[in-house]
Amino acid sequence: MNTNSHEKNDLDKLIMQVSQSYGAGDKPGIELNNLLKANVREKEAALLMAAKSKKRISLWYLPMILNSAIFTALAFMMQIIIQNSVVSQVATGVCIYIILAGILLTIAGIKLSNFKAAFTIELNKGGSLA
Repeated sequence: MNTNSHEKNDLDKLIMQVSQSYGAGDKPGIELNNLLKANVREKEAALLMAAKSKKRISLWYLPMILNSAIFTALAFMMQIIIQNSVVSQVATGVCIYIILAGILLTIAGIKLSNFKAAFTIELNKGGSLA
């Protein structure tokens, strides 16, 4: 019986040590906590600097720019090629209308959708794609 109580005391001591070790791990020391905070701040600063060094180009504007360039060239060609001034003015007006519609649709698409960030090219400082 004596050995049984001795084993029980050893088991109680072991349980006490385990519970103390778990309780001690809940809160880090002040020095460790400050060191971890400093490391996190350094990593955040490095990520922020890396993000600032990248240049972003939104692809949302590419269709608007191509639309404007094509229909501007078409409007000038209409003025040169078509001899009848009324018909050339109407054709140029239609081209200008299409240009403005493309610009308005692009602005509406940017304002009303969440795809702007998804359709972005990131360039590194050297000009290579990220």
